[in-house]
Amino acid sequence: MLEDIKATIGSYNFSAQYQQSPIPAGGGLIKWEWFRTFRDQASLNCGGRIVQSWDTASKASEVTDYSVCTTWLVQGTEYFLIDVVRERLEYPFLRKRVLKEAQTHNCHTVLIEDKGSGSSLIQDLRNEGRLRPIRIEPKEDKVTRMSAQSAKIEAGSVLVPEHAAWLDDFKAEIMAFPNVAHDDQIDSLSQFLGWVEQPFQRRAIPIVGW
Repeated sequence: MLEDIKATIGSYNFSAQYQQSPIPAGGGLIKWEWFRTFRDQASLNCGGRIVQSWDTASKASEVTDYSVCTTWLVQGTEYFLIDVVRERLEYPFLRKRVLKEAQTHNCHTVLIEDKGSGSSLIQDLRNEGRLRPIRIEPKEDKVTRMSAQSAKIEAGSVLVPEHAAWLDDFKAEIMAFPNVAHDDQIDSLSQFLGWVEQPFQRRAIPIVGW
C-alpha cells in the first residue's frame, strides 16, 4: 500500500509526509533519470494532441526572466516534450512568436500563465480571433507547483528527446531547481502537467485555425 502511495505522490512528497524526512530544497526535487527518452519526433506514433505551455516574462532585458514555450505531444498518459523556446522578447515580438510557434507545430491548445505580460497577451490573442489561449492562474509558489507534479515525471509519464539543441539548458535548469537564477522552463513544465491532469481539459479543445 505504501509503495502504491509513493508511486502516486512521488518520492519527494512521500519522504516528507510518510517518513518525516523532507528532502532539502535543491536536493532531489526532480531527478533527471526520471525522464524517459525517445529518439526523435519522427519516431513517435501518429495521433495525439499538440499542447503548448507559455510562461511569459514582463519585460525583455538582461535582468528579467525569459519567456518560455514548451511544446508537448500528448498521447494518453504519455507526454512527449518535442520543443522548447526560451528567449527574452519584448511584448510585440512575444505576441508574434506565440502565433508563429502555434502555427509551426499545428498546435491544438495553448496555455498562458495569467500574470504580467501574459494577461495582456491572452486578451489580445482572443480579440484577434486567430487563437483562443487557455488562461492559467497559478495558486501556489513555484516549488509547491513543481513538487505536486514530480510524481508524473518519476512514474515515467514525461519523455524528452535523446538529442535536441535546447536539451542541455533544460536539463541544467531541472537539476538545479529550486536553486537556480531562472526557472521559467520549470514553470512552463509544471503548468502543463497541472493542466493536463484536469478532467475538464479533455472536453473542450480550442483549435487553432490557420
